[in-house]
Amino acid sequence: PPPPPRGRGGEPIRAIRTYFGDVFNVYDALGLCLATVKLSAHVHTSLWRDVSGDKANWLPLITSAAALPLGLRLMRGFYLNVTLGPFLHMVLKMVRDVVNIILVSLPVLVSFACAFHALLSGAISAGELDGCSTPGNP
Repeated sequence: PPPPPRGRGGEPIRAIRTYFGDVFNVYDALGLCLATVKLSAHVHTSLWRDVSGDKANWLPLITSAAALPLGLRLMRGFYLNVTLGPFLHMVLKMVRDVVNIILVSLPVLVSFACAFHALLSGAISAGELDGCSTPGNP
């Protein structure tokens, strides 16, 4: 028998890291996992008629959570188009910028919300704001 090849012990791990290095592959794996959970839950509830209470309420949640990453699979095909590829790249950069702006402004918004809650929580519980007039309600 030939000797086993050398230096190939880390190839599966390297292949998995390379595969998940692409963001679209991460979304594919997430969407397929959620779709599998949804399908198995649907089969379980269909076969055993177990749709009582909270068990039936989370099925639409899993369906919508699986639809988002699976819908992003279509964007991979847009990269191949001459017109849509650069447009999609530009849109993704703009989304990244918007997320950065939201992350920077989020602590400021939360701090203002906490300050207004601290200032107005006593007044609201005491009923002091009941007699105040608003622009729509004199």
